Amino acid sequence: MLRMIRLIITFGVVLACGIMLTVSGIGDKISRSKPRADISEITADEFKNGIFVSGTIYELWDAFAYMEESDETLGVKHNTRVTANYYAMPLEASFYGEDPEPKFVALAIRDPSVIKIADKMVDETNDYYIDGIKPETWTTLEISGKVTELSGDGLKFFKKYVEDQGFSAERTIVPFLINDGNDGGSSTSGLVMGIILTVVGLGGIAFALLRRALTGR
Repeated sequence: MLRMIRLIITFGVVLACGIMLTVSGIGDKISRSKPRADISEITADEFKNGIFVSGTIYELWDAFAYMEESDETLGVKHNTRVTANYYAMPLEASFYGEDPEPKFVALAIRDPSVIKIADKMVDETNDYYIDGIKPETWTTLEISGKVTELSGDGLKFFKKYVEDQGFSAERTIVPFLINDGNDGGSSTSGLVMGIILTVVGLGGIAFALLRRALTGR
């Protein structure tokens, strides 16, 4: 009897994990099937967790934070590397409102080749606002990715950066992160894994109950 209970509990945990992964994967699939918000038109109030945005950006401010990853051996970190830059990006739509201050959202870029383009945009923006130097041709960037909430240290660094530029963090920050290049592709593998775990969990519970019915153990 105890053995059967342990089996049911074990497979119940597997089933619960499978259901969560399946629901999450289906949710991402549904989100990806909806029309993407145009980054040049979306307003601060339209940002929410899980939506997808895409389009061309024409202005990018400095990187305010970096994501680092490290290998670890016996509790000692080594081979630390930057895996993403977090940039302050003004929303184009905010320049057409009545509020004199722009609205900023965070943009995470992981592809090194795209980071080079982003850094060039930052240099052009700084040259224009600080020194009044206007390039012959402005650099632009095509972005596309999933929006997630920004919190913790990322949000803290974002607020500090905006305030250092002379803006009110309370009034100008849109606390969301656009993950460039993340089009929800990982949801497919998550969905498949969720379905597998769900089947295994259900099958295991059915096996345990059937065995109990046939053997009485």
